[in-house]
Amino acid sequence: LQMARLEKEDLGLKKETLDFHDLIHEAVKNKSFQTANVSIQLKLEAAPYTVSVDKLHLVNVIYNLLDNAIKYSEEEPHIEVTTHNEDNKLVLRVRDNGVGISRHHQRQIFDKLYRIPTGNLHSVRGYGLGLFYVKTIMKAHRATIHVESQPGKGSTFILKFKTVKPIIKSNDA
Repeated sequence: LQMARLEKEDLGLKKETLDFHDLIHEAVKNKSFQTANVSIQLKLEAAPYTVSVDKLHLVNVIYNLLDNAIKYSEEEPHIEVTTHNEDNKLVLRVRDNGVGISRHHQRQIFDKLYRIPTGNLHSVRGYGLGLFYVKTIMKAHRATIHVESQPGKGSTFILKFKTVKPIIKSNDA
């Protein structure tokens, strides 16, 4: 059912103005990332850092990128999550020390059901839907995603969102 909605791009987003750094913290605190052999370093330097997004979907996007960084690391995973501002946009970077992705495959990793061919052996389970989901959610938010990667040198996923001004609550109610 969720895949059908993704394909129709009828996601029924429930957007709200949120602190993007809180979403990152929520994704990172997932129990599956709390193992001793996973290092996640946060450098959250963006200001403003409020965005109009669907909380559930954006936490899932961040979680998916972190999970992939762990799954595709052949050694102890080191992940760096950073934010900064660029041209009135909030930029999120998720950089890992994983196996990397060749330029040829980078064009296809966001396609539905695409998995980088490894012959008959897939040491990582999956259906080729995770990055398709990420790309679909980014598109629904009118945000962008791209990857910079080289085999053996890890990957960096770069997401860009329009920022919104923080809500300032007045005590004059």
